[in-house]
Amino acid sequence: MYNPHFYQGTKTYAYEIYEQLNGDIPKTIVIPVGNGTLLLGCYYGFRELYDLNLIKEMPKLIAVQAEGCSPIYKAFKEGKDSVDEVVNAGTLAEGIAIAKPMRGKQILEAIRATNGVIITVSENKINKARKYLAQRGFYVEPTTAATFAGFLEYYNENKYHLTDKIVIPLCGAGLKKE
Repeated sequence: MYNPHFYQGTKTYAYEIYEQLNGDIPKTIVIPVGNGTLLLGCYYGFRELYDLNLIKEMPKLIAVQAEGCSPIYKAFKEGKDSVDEVVNAGTLAEGIAIAKPMRGKQILEAIRATNGVIITVSENKINKARKYLAQRGFYVEPTTAATFAGFLEYYNENKYHLTDKIVIPLCGAGLKKE
């Protein structure tokens, strides 16, 4: 997260989506966010594709944080341009439990630039989403379950308006210690 070249690697996530969908990119991408490495890489990758006129619009980025540690959500809701450190009250979703994200300002800028939003999810919703995914053959870690729980919340609030593709990364195996 400290190395400015790290995003050259994580932005390949956007290229992979572009390639796998033959350029027909999703309208929305739901991403777990702690330090924001995947979110920023995704944003920078799609920004390059946009600047090269390979895509016509940027996908909306929806960031998901756990209620127990959600400094970016707090800053976004308060309309701030920077992120203040919060107390990590604890969450199973340890991959996004970052009390002081070093690139908080950039994360907020990327979300706002895509007309995105930030969603928080409770531990109960994380557990329910993990069980739901496991019953369907996806054995994921709690951070990934938090992302899916965030998607479900977004879907339930917007289901009558969602007619386009949405991508949700399932980026962590369920074998991690809880």
